[in-house]
Amino acid sequence: MSFEEFHLIRPYWLLAIVPLLVMLWLLLRRQLNSGNWEKVCDPQLLPHILLGKEGKRRTWPFYTMGIAGLLSILALAGPTWERLPQPAFRDQSALVIVLDLSRSMDATDIKPSRLIRARFKVADILKQREEGQTALIVYARDAFVVTPLTDDVDTITSLLSILNTALMPSQGSHAEIALERAMDLLKQAGLKTGGVLLITDGFQGKKVQRAIDKLNRQGYKLSILGVGTEEGAPIPLAKGGFLKDAKGAIVIPKLDEFHLREVVQKGDGIYQRIRTNESDVLALLAAFDSQSFQNKDENLQIDTWRELGPWLLLLVLPLAALAFRRGYWVIILLFFVPIPTPVQAYDFQSLWLTADQQAKEAFEKEEMQQAAELFEHPEWKAAAQYKSNQYEEVLKSLDELEGAENWYNKGNALARLARYPEAIEAYKKALELEPEHEDAKYNKELVEKQVQDSQDSQDSQDTQDSQNQDQQEKKSEQDSQDSQDSQDAKNQEAQEQEAAQKEKKSEQDEQDAKEAQVASDYEPLDEKQQAHEQWLRKIHDDPGGLWRRKFKYQYQQGNNQSEGEQPW
Repeated sequence: MSFEEFHLIRPYWLLAIVPLLVMLWLLLRRQLNSGNWEKVCDPQLLPHILLGKEGKRRTWPFYTMGIAGLLSILALAGPTWERLPQPAFRDQSALVIVLDLSRSMDATDIKPSRLIRARFKVADILKQREEGQTALIVYARDAFVVTPLTDDVDTITSLLSILNTALMPSQGSHAEIALERAMDLLKQAGLKTGGVLLITDGFQGKKVQRAIDKLNRQGYKLSILGVGTEEGAPIPLAKGGFLKDAKGAIVIPKLDEFHLREVVQKGDGIYQRIRTNESDVLALLAAFDSQSFQNKDENLQIDTWRELGPWLLLLVLPLAALAFRRGYWVIILLFFVPIPTPVQAYDFQSLWLTADQQAKEAFEKEEMQQAAELFEHPEWKAAAQYKSNQYEEVLKSLDELEGAENWYNKGNALARLARYPEAIEAYKKALELEPEHEDAKYNKELVEKQVQDSQDSQDSQDTQDSQNQDQQEKKSEQDSQDSQDSQDAKNQEAQEQEAAQKEKKSEQDEQDAKEAQVASDYEPLDEKQQAHEQWLRKIHDDPGGLWRRKFKYQYQQGNNQSEGEQPW
């Protein structure tokens, strides 16, 4: 016990002294305003009117209420100076999911592909994992942390759809780097135990085995979900054909199930082969639950103090009994009765979720109109507005925001509105901030090409109109000359008839020309509109572009001189 550590657990209760002083002042004022009865009553009547000694006022209620109120406030403030040692328990259940994004995961020996099936299994694990923290790491030649340890599994689930082998800046299969990153995440969180789930179709090299042994020595359990079949399948390429090795032979990666099973058994983990039902997921979750990941941390202490306020209330009890004698508690209660406040109606969902959380649910359900109305975060709001074709609103949401991504999104919205010069300027600003922004560079070139094509088309149309006008002027001159020759050869009546016929024919020709021009203008306009729609579909809106650039930047910053194995 040390009085040097004296403090108040809830010091804001000392503010209650202010209303206490007000209440005491009112009580004192009441005493003073009780009047001097000696001045208004006959002296013979005073003994029958006044209680006690003449002219003496009772001051004990004033002092009693002041002392009782002060003691009560101090008790509520929680005076203490003595610590209570109390060990803390912390939920150390943690799982790091390590997903292989090497090219071999594109093999189609299991449909639709190894990677897509693996993503489905990760989603199932996250859905059925009830508690604890989860992290996600992806790897090929290098490893990258997608999400650190977090309780928000919805964030991880929302990112699964964009994970593909094209995100990796360099191909290969170095599981040892990913396992070391997983171990670092668990250590940084201060966890003594934890689980690592490696989802892969195989690995090679002694470095992987050394990383696994190190993981086991730290107390972290490795489990593996094998993806693929022992027969294997070719790796299809985006441009057609299949991946070939240096000798020109088609690569057929196979699942080395025996090796994977042997590795996890040494570390007391489990191995499961990916299946069409949920038996693999249930087996892995059961293994994670059976491993003791919740331990007492002896070094973790919670500052718990012995509260001495209740002892002060023992002094208040006799004073409170005196207050009940003459009804002074009624006065006290009047000061503490809360003032009625206007009743406000709340949406039931608003009691539990913020506007952004409600908007996120609507966004995931593809209810973009509702999400755009609910989002308060400007970038998310702009994303929902873009998905619901509210391009003008996108520009308003991003108006005051800077950054390469925001300028890139402004450019996309401007391109959709056919404001091509402004779109080009927006893409330029995005590239000034991030010169390696591939999507901004691609869209800028696409818009510039569209502008140039439109200008060439307009120049061609102007040239054609000029030629038609020249021909029309020549024809008019020839007709005028013929008319003049005819007037010299014929009489006035014949000339008038011929002039009338020519005028009638000219009107008919003019009408026919207008109809032909309308028809010719209509067809190219329709084709132009169709071409415009097809062009708009080419504008990149790649949700994985940001992650691809992030991984590329991290890869360039790191030391990537690891020994190269097969690039798949």
